[in-house]
Amino acid sequence: MQKIIQRLSTLKNSRLATRVLLSLFAVLAICVIFVGLDNPTGIILGWLATATLLAELTRRWRKIRNFLILLFASFIGAIILSFLYMEVALPFAEWIWGIDAPQSTPWRIFHVIISNIILLLTPVGIFVGIVGTIWLDILRLMALRKRGGTTIFIIIRLFTPIGILVGIVWVIWLVILRLVALRHRARTDTA
Repeated sequence: MQKIIQRLSTLKNSRLATRVLLSLFAVLAICVIFVGLDNPTGIILGWLATATLLAELTRRWRKIRNFLILLFASFIGAIILSFLYMEVALPFAEWIWGIDAPQSTPWRIFHVIISNIILLLTPVGIFVGIVGTIWLDILRLMALRKRGGTTIFIIIRLFTPIGILVGIVWVIWLVILRLVALRHRARTDTA
């Protein structure tokens, strides 16, 4: 068991880890190309490929702030990209190429690229941001505990960023449940 732990710790700090993660990304990307993104298997493979690439890019980060920036940038970036796509790019294309612009080949290529960026980067960026924040906070708490920090300080330090993330997820979950309940009630009332 000690040999496995020693190999994993060496893998973490070596170039081999970069090669392994990038090779895994390449294999997953090739699988996505063959499977396609038009079914659940392809989407999951795309998420895994993106998560592998993000893991390689973020594995040297040691600040919680970086992961929080990734989390909020992924969320806000998807909103801004969707807005720019629908409110700026589409009217501009219709103004340039006429009303049939959405059926043209360049627009379809642009549509596929933007849709895949939103589909693949947003959920994975949010997930990596949350997991990285929680992981680094737990590691910092363990180090603080070894130094002999007071219990109340440890509890406050633990629940501040995690509490914010859990609170955001909880509010989103409650809103989704409320919308589903209202939709179900509307369907049963009309039936």
